[in-house]
Amino acid sequence: MNRDAYKKQYTTLGIAAAGVYATSGSKSSSQIPDNRLHAYLGDLVEGGQVMDKRPCLEHPDFFLMVFSGPMLKEDLPPGTCNKAFSREVLLCTAADFPNLGGYDYLSLDLYTELWRQLGARIGKRIGDFIHWEDGECQPIPLEADRWKVTQ
Repeated sequence: MNRDAYKKQYTTLGIAAAGVYATSGSKSSSQIPDNRLHAYLGDLVEGGQVMDKRPCLEHPDFFLMVFSGPMLKEDLPPGTCNKAFSREVLLCTAADFPNLGGYDYLSLDLYTELWRQLGARIGKRIGDFIHWEDGECQPIPLEADRWKVTQ
C-alpha cells in the first residue's frame, strides 16, 4: 500500500489568509495551516472545485466575509440558502448576499458566486488538471512532487 498516494476525498478545496481548507461534502471540513495549495490538488475529487481567496485580501469586505459572512453547506440544493437556526431551505440569489451573515449557509454555487464577486479565483478539477475560470489549465503535481511545490 502506498501511504503517500493521493486520496481523492475533497469535494472543495481552497486557500485564504489562514491556509488551506477542504471539505468532504457536508460531512467534514478541515483547516490546514499551510500556504501550499498545490500540494493538495491531487486530493480533490473529479469535478471538485478549488477556490483561491488570496486575491480577495485587499477587498474591503474580505475580513467581514471571513469572520461573519455566510458559510458553505454543500448538501444544499443549488440556488438555496439556510438561515441561522432554521431548518427551512430558501431560494436565494446574489441579491440576497447583503442580508446573510454568520451562521447562515449557502449552496456551493451561491457560495462560489459570493467569493467570485469578492475577487476569488475559481477552478474545477478535470482529469489531472485544474481548469481555472480565467482560462489557465494547471497540471496537478505528481504524487512524488506534491510537497516540492512552494506556492
